[in-house]
Amino acid sequence: MSVNKIVTKVDGTINKTIDFNDLASGLSAGGHTITVEAFNGATLISTQTRNFTIAAAAFEAETTSYMNALAIPNDGTATIYTGVSGSQLWTHVDELVSGLKTNALWTKLFYYYPLLGDTAALQKYNLKDTAAYPITWFGGWVYDNKGALGNGANAYGDTGFIPSTFKDVNSNGLSIVIGTNNVPTQSDVVEAGAFNGTSQASIIQVKKSSSDNEIRSRMNGEISLIPNADSRGIYTASKTSSTESVTFKNGILKSTWNSGGSLPPLESYMGNMNYNGSGYSYGYSNQRFQGAAEHTGLTDTETQTLHSLIDTFEAGLGRKTW
Repeated sequence: MSVNKIVTKVDGTINKTIDFNDLASGLSAGGHTITVEAFNGATLISTQTRNFTIAAAAFEAETTSYMNALAIPNDGTATIYTGVSGSQLWTHVDELVSGLKTNALWTKLFYYYPLLGDTAALQKYNLKDTAAYPITWFGGWVYDNKGALGNGANAYGDTGFIPSTFKDVNSNGLSIVIGTNNVPTQSDVVEAGAFNGTSQASIIQVKKSSSDNEIRSRMNGEISLIPNADSRGIYTASKTSSTESVTFKNGILKSTWNSGGSLPPLESYMGNMNYNGSGYSYGYSNQRFQGAAEHTGLTDTETQTLHSLIDTFEAGLGRKTW
């Protein structure tokens, strides 16, 4: 703009200042107009108009791809997330992507499902690459702005990702975000993963049954059992060497255990586990999933950083429950 502010003076001393930059603060990207009108009483005697454009913020390419897949515009349009506009949602997603990249976690992810939107078609997308590993949903899921809620009867999702094809046997990780503390309606409930025998497994259970409140994590070989009264939170099971695996919940180390074995040659599931290639033989989860990731083995610090980034993201959406 050729004029960037207007100053009024009384006896040579500045009385009031109208700074056009202040007026532009908070406006959405795109073209805008500032008009200054001068009056003599009720009579308009002069008008000056200035047009200007606010450039769109530079987003990560993956943010743009993901948000375009969801068809959410980067503007003030209301979304299904209470009090969160389209532009704010773009920002929350971009902060997650940027945080993962800045902390060298992005390249360690094979997929991350934020589970945004309120349909199966929207919640299938992988933030890392919208064309890779879209979830194929089966059974009676409930999709809403809080995520995907399993029905504990027949709901599961096939990620299409096979751990043994893409991971190193001594670097295996699985993370899920659970927003409910529901009592399981079946026994031997598994939230996510694949199982091809006790020495070829990559699974997480947050509550095995109505009477068995334990986190159960199996990375390749041995299983870890940890008491877990409340299933809400962020979970990571991670194998970091030929003999060691760890389990974290909400950034806190819950167990370290010896874990040999190998990787399962089966697609990973959500809502159940892919069992011995026959599909869904174990109990179905009735928890609400708000995120899921498959990644390499993470150090303790990397896991804590991942949980912090997810925690901030879920809080920004207003759907953090833990």
